[in-house]
Amino acid sequence: MKDVLLSPGPMPGWASYSAVGTHRSCPQRWNYAYLMRLERAPDASDAKVELNFGIWWHALRAAAAIERGRELGTLRLWPRTIEVPGGVIDVNEGSPSTLAQRVLIAARTWYGALPEEHKAQWIERLGDTTLGRLEDLDRRWHHRWAADHENEEPLGVEVKWTRALPDGTEMIGYIDYVYRDRKRGIAVVRDYKSMKDLPSQSAKDDMMNSQLHLYVWGAAQALAAAGIRLAAVSYDRARSVRPTTPKLNQSGTLSKTVTLFDELSYLDWVAEGQKYPGRAKDGSQAGVYEAEEALLEHLRNPAWVSKWFQRTLVPLNANLIRGHVRAAVDAVEDMRRSQERAERTGEAPRSLGDSCRWCDFAELCRAQLVGGPRGEYDPRDFGLVQKG
Repeated sequence: MKDVLLSPGPMPGWASYSAVGTHRSCPQRWNYAYLMRLERAPDASDAKVELNFGIWWHALRAAAAIERGRELGTLRLWPRTIEVPGGVIDVNEGSPSTLAQRVLIAARTWYGALPEEHKAQWIERLGDTTLGRLEDLDRRWHHRWAADHENEEPLGVEVKWTRALPDGTEMIGYIDYVYRDRKRGIAVVRDYKSMKDLPSQSAKDDMMNSQLHLYVWGAAQALAAAGIRLAAVSYDRARSVRPTTPKLNQSGTLSKTVTLFDELSYLDWVAEGQKYPGRAKDGSQAGVYEAEEALLEHLRNPAWVSKWFQRTLVPLNANLIRGHVRAAVDAVEDMRRSQERAERTGEAPRSLGDSCRWCDFAELCRAQLVGGPRGEYDPRDFGLVQKG
């Protein structure tokens, strides 16, 4: 393991968006992850809730899109299997109309086999079990995008692509979803993301995000061969944490300590008939809380809805794509310079700053800053292992 630190491995002949992003954030972090092939040692106590939920959410969206595409007869590109935590689901196994249901069944089985402490982390961090959160978010997602959904014809799902940069480095990636927007008459590539919190995001912000613009360039040939010519990119973001349930005060007014609920959670709660005791000892002020129209109007306001779901649509532009591809080419050239420096000095350039406190390699990086890069450092002493 010590030799790994003294002799960074060769730069891979491929690059992903993740690798490019890692190098942009900090070349030394990229050195640790992609040349030395180090990673945080597995923590058996961590359920990796957000990571696993994101994989399940992608799997459910892929399965639903494949089902609909087959039903409409519009699907042209799709995978043989869908990745889920702990395995894969065979797309061609069983009835084509039950694929999404098989994902949900797999989620229930997977969660049932988790240690009790991992199950507790799901409840604490997302507010529900794996299956419960998937079903609830899926219901809300369909409620939010019902009108848009009817205008979509699935064309491709989980489309893998590879394309060489001018220096021969292969860029690789997967496109989550390609669909035809019947209303606008265009083909769009979409990326699904689940996040604990949804910061304000606009189409202008997403113009600066290289991921989908690189993917459009990378998959252009494969999509063109399938008769698909893209005209826009779209990000679909969903909040992974379950909305809270409203709470009443004794007087029948909503508690101000519980506010992060949406329209559906509010209506579900009101429909159950929420009684309140009132403050009078004789019970004369008791009653039943009824839905407030002013509050419903607030919950339906786009600004509030965006706390739970967001979508942006960015029309494609040749100059915009060219700019992102050029940035990727520059990043790969920078990677090669970082590799040369790491081979020569034992370390790559560092981007030192506040983000270091969240870096998996921070402890090792600090030790090498103080003791020099050529000392003897056992990665295990810093909670790291080499990737298999």
